[in-house]
Amino acid sequence: MLANYALIVAGCVFAFVGLMHLIRVLFKVEITIGGKVFPLWMSIVGFIIPLLLCIWMFLAVSTFG
Repeated sequence: MLANYALIVAGCVFAFVGLMHLIRVLFKVEITIGGKVFPLWMSIVGFIIPLLLCIWMFLAVSTFG
């Protein structure tokens, strides 16, 4: 039962991270760290991978639940 809560929390964290990357792409927010500008395509990847992990976590909850 405790494992289900952990999977749900992890799924929500991945959803939040993916959503932040999606917002960055939609609003074209520029991120500069140490004088280097990170391209938007990195946020597209940063949206897709957490989205897949989020789906995986919620599918794991439904499988084990």
